[in-house]
Amino acid sequence: MQTPCTHCKQIYNKNALKEVKDTDTNETLYFCCNGCELAYSLLKSCDLESFYTKLGNNTLQTKQIQDSKNVITNFNSINFTQKYLKDSHGLKEVHFVIEGVVCAACVWLNEQILAKIHGIKEIKINYTTHKAKILFDPNETNFQNIYDEIAKIGYRAIVYDPQDKEQNDNVRNREYYIKLAVAIFCAMNVMWVNVGQYSGFFSGIDSISSNILNLASFILTTPVLFFCASNFYKQAYRGLKNGVIGMELLVVTGTSLVYCYSIYAWLSESGHTYFESVCMIILFVLSAKFLESLSQKRANDNLCRLNAILPLEARKENGEIISVYDVKVGDTLLVLAGEMLCVDGILLSPNAHLDYANISGESLTITKEVDEEVMAGAIALDKPLIYKAQKSFEDSSMSKLARLLKESEFSTPKIATTAFKIAGKFSRIVLSIALLSFCYYYFLAQSDFEYALLIAVSVIVIACPCALALATPIASVVGLNVGFKNHIIYTKADFLESLSKADSVVFDKTGTLTEGKMSIANITHYNGLRELILESRKHHIKCNETSQTNLKSDTLPINQDRAYLDDNLDFKKIHSKTLQSTQATHNLDSTINTPNFTKPTKNTKTLPQEEKAFLYALFKHNNHVIAKTIAHFLYNSDTAEQDPIKALSDKYSFNDFSLIAGNGFESYYKNTHIIGGSRAYMEKMGIILHDRDIEDEMSECFIAYKLHDERQYALAYKFSLKDSIKEGAKDLIALLRKYKKKVIILSGDRESVVKKIAQELHITDYKHSQTPLEKASFVQDLITNGHNVVMIGDGLNDSLALKYAQVGIAMGSGSEIALQYSDVIILNDSLKSLANSFSIAHKTLHIIKGNLIMSLVYNALAIPLAFFGFVIPLFAAAFMSLSSLCVVLNSLRLYKSRL
Repeated sequence: MQTPCTHCKQIYNKNALKEVKDTDTNETLYFCCNGCELAYSLLKSCDLESFYTKLGNNTLQTKQIQDSKNVITNFNSINFTQKYLKDSHGLKEVHFVIEGVVCAACVWLNEQILAKIHGIKEIKINYTTHKAKILFDPNETNFQNIYDEIAKIGYRAIVYDPQDKEQNDNVRNREYYIKLAVAIFCAMNVMWVNVGQYSGFFSGIDSISSNILNLASFILTTPVLFFCASNFYKQAYRGLKNGVIGMELLVVTGTSLVYCYSIYAWLSESGHTYFESVCMIILFVLSAKFLESLSQKRANDNLCRLNAILPLEARKENGEIISVYDVKVGDTLLVLAGEMLCVDGILLSPNAHLDYANISGESLTITKEVDEEVMAGAIALDKPLIYKAQKSFEDSSMSKLARLLKESEFSTPKIATTAFKIAGKFSRIVLSIALLSFCYYYFLAQSDFEYALLIAVSVIVIACPCALALATPIASVVGLNVGFKNHIIYTKADFLESLSKADSVVFDKTGTLTEGKMSIANITHYNGLRELILESRKHHIKCNETSQTNLKSDTLPINQDRAYLDDNLDFKKIHSKTLQSTQATHNLDSTINTPNFTKPTKNTKTLPQEEKAFLYALFKHNNHVIAKTIAHFLYNSDTAEQDPIKALSDKYSFNDFSLIAGNGFESYYKNTHIIGGSRAYMEKMGIILHDRDIEDEMSECFIAYKLHDERQYALAYKFSLKDSIKEGAKDLIALLRKYKKKVIILSGDRESVVKKIAQELHITDYKHSQTPLEKASFVQDLITNGHNVVMIGDGLNDSLALKYAQVGIAMGSGSEIALQYSDVIILNDSLKSLANSFSIAHKTLHIIKGNLIMSLVYNALAIPLAFFGFVIPLFAAAFMSLSSLCVVLNSLRLYKSRL
């Protein structure tokens, strides 16, 4: 049986609700959580039960807010006070957004609760934006009390800084309010005066009375034209100075002409006056501008939310509180349970449970082990942790995301350029048509001056270049906003258009279409690491100074964070040169007998502890998904062995560790050169592998080694890994086909594995065994042939391809790799969000095109109507304002569209 919660009104199964007996009314109450029960009791004790009558059929989001994890913030800290609490005549002023407001009843309830707090002097809550402004006496209360009282009734206060853009918006909107109030007052009174004039026209009115009424209209119209429309004059003047003719010039030209003619007609008593038209034209245009401003402000508000959750202070290991801006690379920081990490770093604690919801939008607990990377924005869940700062606050991932989001507002799609060019020329054309209409009616049609002037004014006023100019910016900002709410950041608004217009989507396989969270299916044991270690100890060969110099000068520099992707870098030649130099130095015997190590001797998933430790030490610093999978398996396959493996692995020291893009890695252990990677890389290094060793539909990682005095590498291990297709991959491919985009897989994996994935996803175009340079070359060829390409990869081996594509998307959950290589950032690494990024882009471009068509069609129909005398200036102003509002409302439809 379905029953609503007594407080929040959300429907639940009756057996899932808590039953409580009201002792006063003997009524049975039902609550979905303790928070709702507490809120109900609080309202009852405060005699605010009328809230439920005001709430009506609306439901509250109380439980979702209570269930979400709150960041512990010290509201009494100096950093918080300096940033968010402003002095105002001896009081403190704070601004915050009340999360969870669904209707006017919520606003009323918060006002009533806050009014009961001793020390609060002023409360203002905006129902439209849910923003509150509170003035309170710091000697009587503090913001912590205010925050707690709001939380008790099931809402949450999100503090923000009203300075900068917010303050400018408020000043602008306050000015709009005042000017609108003046325009409405004057326009209404002018209309009443006009009623008297028209009544007198039919009943007979003497000239003195008529002049008095005209004087009243003149007095009321003058402040409307020169005060309420003052910004239109300023903007028209600035536009003319820069050679730009915009909507403002059309408005002031039309109203000024009507105003001047009305004064002439009044004083000369030679015609009708049109003061009421001047007032109504300005009132309509001003109202439309004000609504546009509110719409843009609403669209921008959510884009500032990421800045609001960034922490203000950090805690050093010794407990000292410092500003986040004072954190230096290498500082050891302490984070208490419930607090947010302020910078990216390396975990020093044995382990930590983190919530990455602020980054990815997913509230799943993520466990990190010692020496693993942790990101700014993550929240420590159940216990304190210690980590070492790797970046400053400004360079950390969350700060970069906030910066990218802010900067995205200042870019516009390319289609906007066309719209702005049309709008710029359009105003000149309209003024020319208005002049032509006046000349036609006055000189050719022999109409009187008044009629010809009104036709010209109607043409000027009814044309609406502002609808053309608004068509793109508002839709773009709304698209960016909707993207952010769905865990997507378009680093520039341009990419909304580029993503929509792309005709080819190229995918890497591992970690993109597949989970990338591989599992070890099998370990094939060739010549084991025991033999390798014994051989290393037996020979005791030491490289002489010449050999060491050659190795240092000819091998690649160590870099564990990225592969070497320089177009001019040929690792094979460098590696060959190094080996030749080494062999020449030691005068190796060409007839040395090397045993055949390719015959497998063991097929298992278990390894001796010493070998696990050696391999773990080798793999743990490699960030490739396959290496991370193997390292995780070696360390976690047996919980009892974790500490011994960790202790043993620390004893093994590897030198000159280098990643080889698209192939694998190399390193040196004492006198032994160790390589690891794909089948193709092994064969390139001269290792013979037989077809019987191939395991279809599985990825492979081989480990081989070569002692310093040997020519050939000996194969030690093969790790066979299986992967699964990501959830949502099939839906994503279906969506791309719906949008008529060609889908291609480019993978470094071998043919059988890639073919299997392609078949499961019904993708016919795929390429296997691709190196990073080959991927980049393939993308370049597509672009050369006229295709618009989106490249989606892991951000490491695919970085060149991502760079060359019109839009590059690196899947990485807001990681440094994703931030560095992505034009569109998918914060939660989900293919559903990736599909949404295409949907939002297509819908946004569709709305932009709809806005442009609407604007052009309106003007194409409206101007001829005004030219032929079917529209008077008053109605022309109404139609012009309505066209702008239609563009704004059409753009806001994106908020309601289903993705």
